[in-house]
Amino acid sequence: MKPVLFSAFCFLLTASYSQGSWIQKTNIPPSARNEATAFSIGNLGYVTLGSTTGLATDIWEYDPSANTWTQKANFPGAGRNSPVSFSISGKGYVGTGGTYNDFWEFDAAANAWTVRTNFGGAGREGAVGFSVNGKGYIGTGGSYQNDLWEYDPASNAWTQRANLPASARYHAIGFGIGNYGYIGTGFGGTFYSDLWQFNPVANTWSPRSPFPLAGVDRSEVFVIGMAAYLCAGWNGSSAQNYLYEYNSLTDTWSVQTSLPANARYNAIGTAIGNKGYVGAGYSNLNDFWEFTPSVIVGLDNEESLITSLTLFPNPASSSLHVVLNLREPGSCNLAVSDLSGKLIDRVASGKTCGAGEHTFTISVESLPAGVYFLSVQAGNSSEQRKFIVR
Repeated sequence: MKPVLFSAFCFLLTASYSQGSWIQKTNIPPSARNEATAFSIGNLGYVTLGSTTGLATDIWEYDPSANTWTQKANFPGAGRNSPVSFSISGKGYVGTGGTYNDFWEFDAAANAWTVRTNFGGAGREGAVGFSVNGKGYIGTGGSYQNDLWEYDPASNAWTQRANLPASARYHAIGFGIGNYGYIGTGFGGTFYSDLWQFNPVANTWSPRSPFPLAGVDRSEVFVIGMAAYLCAGWNGSSAQNYLYEYNSLTDTWSVQTSLPANARYNAIGTAIGNKGYVGAGYSNLNDFWEFTPSVIVGLDNEESLITSLTLFPNPASSSLHVVLNLREPGSCNLAVSDLSGKLIDRVASGKTCGAGEHTFTISVESLPAGVYFLSVQAGNSSEQRKFIVR
């Protein structure tokens, strides 16, 4: 295959294009762990339940500043696989999993557990849990459910909310960003790639851009800024180690640097500050990895060097034209990758592109028909767009 060629009013020569980076951290103790759950409180992370040599009830606290783990008071309920967890106002909440519907609050400062009102739905494994504006949410899971329940810590009560208006499923992803909750992917007789946004105030759901690959379940998700990151999972034939960013501000997905370790599913994922963490999972893993995004979505967004990025025609058959506008001068990097995140070509330059409009023409005639990503980085700002070759 001949190289993808770029011609532009601003000629580029580059060294690299950053899509975030991973660093391996201290393994999760005491041994391999599958189908556990993780959450964070302040500057600390927590991993609990799942399977080790049997069904576990231990909980471990991770301190990123020291890269150390400390065992805390055991979970008082029964051990189980695939529970959910989230945090609200400095407390952690853990529940469901297996056939259970019990629900517990963890006070990290006191190192103590308190039983709370049972989850309002039927006991289940493989549900999703997230928090939005001081309320917790649990939904889907079990033998293919599409219900959603809201937990109010102040009243210690559950209220059923509008069902997910899509196929019932388990082992989906669920997360909260800003004022909204999200549920997507998962399995319900088939593998799903859809994504839905929940508005707690209006009690309504809206479809969002689907995950760009084939359906997947048992992935992990963590949230940094205004973006969620989907990592790993099972697509029905193989475990994965890819990482994709969902930008809630633009409703777009972008390829990030894959987890540089074993492909896996039923792992754990959480964010602590502006870092993401993924670890453990099938098969028999207890490694632990830290992800640092190249750009934090929503942080100092008004200072982004990239004011607009347009691709046309899309789909393209021979040439794709790119119009990039920069707020001020900055170093530019462009890269083309396929849906799996594999880099096809990059063009680089030590030169700086000036403020204003720059037009690039990309030859795509040598690329097989399919879906691709164009990644553009200018200084510390980055954007990614999907395009189709036919």
